[in-house]
Amino acid sequence: MSKSNEKGVSPVIGVILMVALTVVMAAIVASFTAGLGKVTRTAPTANLVVEDGNSTLRKTGTINLIQITHKGGDPIYIKDTEIKIALKKAPDKIETGHWNCSSVNDGIFSVGEICQINVSMNNFTTVNTAGDVFTVMIVHKPTNQLILDADVFCE
Repeated sequence: MSKSNEKGVSPVIGVILMVALTVVMAAIVASFTAGLGKVTRTAPTANLVVEDGNSTLRKTGTINLIQITHKGGDPIYIKDTEIKIALKKAPDKIETGHWNCSSVNDGIFSVGEICQINVSMNNFTTVNTAGDVFTVMIVHKPTNQLILDADVFCE
């Protein structure tokens, strides 16, 4: 073999490696711009039990305190939630609720903890009676997904 044939091998391999590197980098950039590399956020999944707080439903026919127990699943960041209360027979009347979690010091509702939701009754005072059903919804604000959609019965 002559030395003149060996000199051409190194530049050819260099060009092939540069082209391969360019193709790989273009694929990475394309995947991120097309959304394939995008990180998506999902709502937490939790087993929450909803019940009347202080038995106000049974005594007065009004709902102003709802107790929620976290039985399992993901922790819930309270600041990332919105609470909505609706009366089944008057679904256009929706109230917002506010967390009252003295047992949750870090703002994270975790397994085994119990929280209460204070509910303003402005829209419900003339329509709620024994037998009414209220729907409690907890919405994860960053994703707009439901964490909880449960019914509380007025006895």
